[in-house]
Amino acid sequence: MISGQILTAPDGHRWHFDAGTLSLDFGYTGDFGWNEPVWEQLHEAGDLTEWLRDHVHPGVTEAGPDDLAEARRLRAAVVAAARHHVGVADADAEASAVIDVFAAGPDIPPQLVPAVPEGGWPVHSALAVVARDAVETFSGDLDRFRMCGGENCRLIFVDNSRPGRRRWCSMRRCGNRVKMQARRTRRADSTAG
Repeated sequence: MISGQILTAPDGHRWHFDAGTLSLDFGYTGDFGWNEPVWEQLHEAGDLTEWLRDHVHPGVTEAGPDDLAEARRLRAAVVAAARHHVGVADADAEASAVIDVFAAGPDIPPQLVPAVPEGGWPVHSALAVVARDAVETFSGDLDRFRMCGGENCRLIFVDNSRPGRRRWCSMRRCGNRVKMQARRTRRADSTAG
């Protein structure tokens, strides 16, 4: 299964962003509550089907309009929980309740060899997998929640690195920007001195 996804900034720059968990990756299929930039990837039911097949299980059935509405509801709850956990939003009891309802549904069991029942895995089962990941994520080590340290970047991720020192959404984006700025500052200081 795919971890992370390609995001496109308002300036058109594209990069791979891995939020560190399935549920946060799912949150970044749309507006993460910052009003800009908007990352909407789930324009229609087919987009949801493709995302779930790529990130949860290849045997997920075709999503319909009701599935898309439910997925967006779960996504909004995940976003609200993530924003709370990095301290930029108040706790949202309704969001937690939505995640819990989805997580209580039948999910796709973990499998060494992905098997597909006759007819495929229903979309609601794939969404239950996302919701259970959210429960695990938001009840886990909250010290690993981070907001990107790049200037004007507010992407949220879970730092899964062994030393726990991840600072940027991506080295190819904000990490490089910070390093280039530091290099320019050092050069300017050395020529000024």
